[in-house]
Amino acid sequence: MVKTIFLFPGQGAQHSGMGKDLWETYEVVKHLFDEASHICGQDMKHLLFEADEQVLKQTVNTQTAVTLMNISVREVLQLHGITSCASAGFSLGELSALYDAGTIGFEDLMILAKHRAETLDACSRFLSDQGGGPAMAAVIGLDFAAVSSIVAEKRNGHVYASNDNSPTQVSISGLADAVNAIKPALMEAGARRVIPLKVSGPFHTPLLQDAADMFRESLDAVQWKPFSKPCCSNASGGFFTSPEEVPELCWKQIVSPVRWVDVMKHLKTVTGHAAVESGPGTVLTGLWKSVVPELPCFAVGSAQQVDALKDQIQILEREDLHGQDSSAEG
Repeated sequence: MVKTIFLFPGQGAQHSGMGKDLWETYEVVKHLFDEASHICGQDMKHLLFEADEQVLKQTVNTQTAVTLMNISVREVLQLHGITSCASAGFSLGELSALYDAGTIGFEDLMILAKHRAETLDACSRFLSDQGGGPAMAAVIGLDFAAVSSIVAEKRNGHVYASNDNSPTQVSISGLADAVNAIKPALMEAGARRVIPLKVSGPFHTPLLQDAADMFRESLDAVQWKPFSKPCCSNASGGFFTSPEEVPELCWKQIVSPVRWVDVMKHLKTVTGHAAVESGPGTVLTGLWKSVVPELPCFAVGSAQQVDALKDQIQILEREDLHGQDSSAEG
């Protein structure tokens, strides 16, 4: 039996038209879209398939859209007998991972995604006229420890090391004036590039404390269920140990770095055969390969990619069976 690890993407992975072929092919996806539209009070089919990129990239729209897409892929994979032995989600995607791990149902998931989006959007708008407004940048060529040290030493204003994406890719977040001001120090320390990112908020920094406090109320209102499988926390970088700690760690995630490298290292210990990026985009697949190159990772965000994964799973199953036979002979 092939063991797969599910990775769920977050904000930034969205694109107009995502999920349309899944909706056209699978009744379960149509049902999810109908249910999500009712929960969110919005026509999700129109948002994902027909809204332009400017509308879709607004935080209040992106987060529900990406969450719905993540779960649509996950449910289609379930139909084909492809389930996860462990899961994790990047930033927003953590909510999808918690659903995959059995801690919440679909209604609670979509309510949380909607509330998370609304609180982040409100807080980011409040910061829009301060210090040049919210900003993020990708630092290429330095690890998280190096970037954190430089930020701590050179910080002049609001800038923070926010995402530990890979051994050579780190994100910084804050207000634009401070983010731009620290670029020379990063380049001098060995960064190959510092690339501005198009974002609407200073994600994963203390600047979003008000949003975190508001979102905590939504988290506390949920009755969290026991985990059915290992699931990783962005804030700790390790596995959740109990449903009781979920609200605290999800709350902390809003204002603290995403420790994605640690997450991937912990998932590696589950001894799966492959990872699957369940949702739009391929970013997590690339990051996985930089930390766990010995385990393949497959990006699945379309009906065609679902079919391709089914073929790959069959190949892995044959290889696993052959390996077991060889071990028995020895």
